[in-house]
Amino acid sequence: MFPQCSCSVKTPSTLFAFDAIIERRTDNTSERLYYLGKYTAGDAKDAISGLLTLESAEAYCAARNILKDRFGNPFLVADAYRKKINDWPKIQPNDGASLRKFSDFLLHCQAAMKEIMYLKAFSDPEKNHRMLRKLPRNLAERWNREVDRWVG
Repeated sequence: MFPQCSCSVKTPSTLFAFDAIIERRTDNTSERLYYLGKYTAGDAKDAISGLLTLESAEAYCAARNILKDRFGNPFLVADAYRKKINDWPKIQPNDGASLRKFSDFLLHCQAAMKEIMYLKAFSDPEKNHRMLRKLPRNLAERWNREVDRWVG
């Protein structure tokens, strides 16, 4: 059987998906490295690119550990969510596509809050107020009325 990597205990969602789709289906190190390289991009791919041609169990584990350490740290993941929401542009009135993207991102944040304790800050009223400022004025006012009904 293929040796388990030390990073298999708690992995970021991308590696969890990789485990479910690829790792459980093949014991072949070359295939695992190939797919790990295929399904990474940008900084993640750059970080492991030198290991992708080695085709050894050690190279595979090293690549997984690099991805876990650099891109799976819950604090860094939470920080990336915070930065993304802080940098989100204000949504203009009648821009349904941007509103939908913001809504999708907030749903991702909500799901991530269940796994990443550092995202609990999104439950803070001040943080919610900052997110509310991203919405068009009419939607923000409507949301404020809803909150008043819940609280009152």
